[in-house]
Amino acid sequence: MSKYINGTGLLALLLLFSTVAASAQTTGGNKHDKDDAKQYELALGAAKQALADAEKAQVINQMDIAMCLNKLAGVYCSKKHYDEAGPLYKRALAISEKALGPDHLMVSSIMNNLAGVYFAEGQYAQAEQLYKRVLAIREKTFSPGDPAITKGYENIAAVYRKTGRESAAKELMQHAEAIQAKKQ
Repeated sequence: MSKYINGTGLLALLLLFSTVAASAQTTGGNKHDKDDAKQYELALGAAKQALADAEKAQVINQMDIAMCLNKLAGVYCSKKHYDEAGPLYKRALAISEKALGPDHLMVSSIMNNLAGVYFAEGQYAQAEQLYKRVLAIREKTFSPGDPAITKGYENIAAVYRKTGRESAAKELMQHAEAIQAKKQ
């Protein structure tokens, strides 16, 4: 791998990796499983190496690295490897917050992904905190009733349900529905 890899090359490599990983994930139960697993592992190794080379070279935009980390973490999430996805999302979030500021929509997207990992791992307090930050950013960015805002309410309500706060979840969803009704 060239030490002069650019952001476009890195993103292309990770897109290829994502495609191979998705293919390996959707073909379970047939004779090609071993081949798919091998392709997945080869693609994963290449993606990790490309990311490492790009970070060492420091010649690409930091947001390209953040997006690559986000994409790679998403692939790990698709395989339910949350222990590997979480640190990648955290790094992507730190880079994007530094580059774009804490209230940028792209930051909220990565933050939402990290919150999803926390939720999947049963770390509901951390998930709730991030989901609330995501919702606050979305409310500043989108008009009331936008599906992204509704999804934010749904995510927080899911945390409330998991932590035994059913009435709070119901109240939150009623609030979201009232906003939707006003929009129409």
